[in-house]
Amino acid sequence: MNESNGKAKEPLLEIRNLSVNFKVYGGVLRVLDGINFHVNPGERVGLVGETGCGKTTTMKAILRVLPMPPAQIPNGEVRFRGRDVFSMSQNELVRMRGQGMSMIFQDPTAALNPVFTIGEQIRTVIKHAEDNKRIKSEEIQARAVQSLREVALADPERLLNSYPIQLSGGMRQRVCIGMALSTNPELLIGDEPGTALDVTIQDQVLRLLQDLVERKGNSFILITHTLGVVRQMTDRVYVMYAGNMVEVAPTRRLFSQPLHPYTQGLMAAVPKLSGGGITEGIPGRIPEYKEPPTGCRFHPRCPHVMPVCKQVKPPNFNIPGEGQEVACFLYDEPSKVAAYQAGEVAAS
Repeated sequence: MNESNGKAKEPLLEIRNLSVNFKVYGGVLRVLDGINFHVNPGERVGLVGETGCGKTTTMKAILRVLPMPPAQIPNGEVRFRGRDVFSMSQNELVRMRGQGMSMIFQDPTAALNPVFTIGEQIRTVIKHAEDNKRIKSEEIQARAVQSLREVALADPERLLNSYPIQLSGGMRQRVCIGMALSTNPELLIGDEPGTALDVTIQDQVLRLLQDLVERKGNSFILITHTLGVVRQMTDRVYVMYAGNMVEVAPTRRLFSQPLHPYTQGLMAAVPKLSGGGITEGIPGRIPEYKEPPTGCRFHPRCPHVMPVCKQVKPPNFNIPGEGQEVACFLYDEPSKVAAYQAGEVAAS
C-alpha cells in the first residue's frame, strides 16, 4: 500500500510489490503476495498480524538475510535511502546493515553467539559498521561500554567480559538492543523484542526501547501481535494477513475505526479488562501457503464474504480522512464490485 500520511518527505524505506516464495518438497510456498510498505524518516511504524502471516519474512527480505535457496523473490523492489537493496554488493550490504538499519530479534538467546563474550560480539558489530576504517581499539571499547550504559545495564565493563549464558533473559535482550543501537542506525527493526520475556521484564524492555528511539530520533519498525504495545509505541500501523497488507492507518485512527474484517476480528480478540465477557476469536486459521485461497486470502474466515472475494484479489481502497487504506471490496462502490466479478475491470 503506497498510502500517504500527510508527509512530503521521501520515504527512508520503501517496499514495492514484494513477493517471496519458498521452494519446498512437493511444491512452492507463496508466503508474501505483492506487499507494499514504507517508513518515513523519524517515523515509528507497527506491523501486526497473527503468527505465521509473514511479518518476520518481510523484514528478513529487507535485510537480505533470507536463505536463498530455498527462498525466492520472483518480483518486488526494496529501496533504502532511495537505493535498490537487491542490487547492492556484499560490502554495501554490510555497510547498510551497520550504519543504515539494525534488527532486534525476538529470541536473545538465539541472537547471541554462546561461545563469544558480550564484548567480543559488540566490538565486532561496531568495527564492521565503520566500513573497515581505521578505528582505535580504545574507541571501540568506549562505544561498547556506552552501548550497555544506554540500556541501563550496571557494571558494563564486567558484562563485556561475560558470556551470554551468564546473563538473565532480560539482560540478554538489553544487550541485543544496545548492540543494535551501537552503530547509530537510521532505522531500527524490533521483531517482537519482548516475546521471550516474562511480562514485567517485557514491560521494562519495551519502555526502555521506546525511550531510546524517541531520544535518538530513529525510524522504528515494531513487529508484534500485541495490539496494546502497538497502540502505545507507534505512529502508523500496517495490518498483515497471510502475506498481504490488508489495512494501514495512523495508529489512533486504526484503533478508533478499524475497517477490514480481519482488523476488526483482531480488535475483538483483545481481552476485556472491564469484565465485558469472553473475548471473541476469529474462526479458522491462516491458510496453507502451498495452495492459498484465490481472490482475498481472508475470505474463508470472513463473516462478510461476497462472491467477488473468492475470485479477485481486492485492490487498495483509499478512505477519506487521515491516510487510511483497506484492501476489501466492502469499501468499493457496488457497481464496481459487480464489474470486478464479471471480469470487466482488472484489480490493480
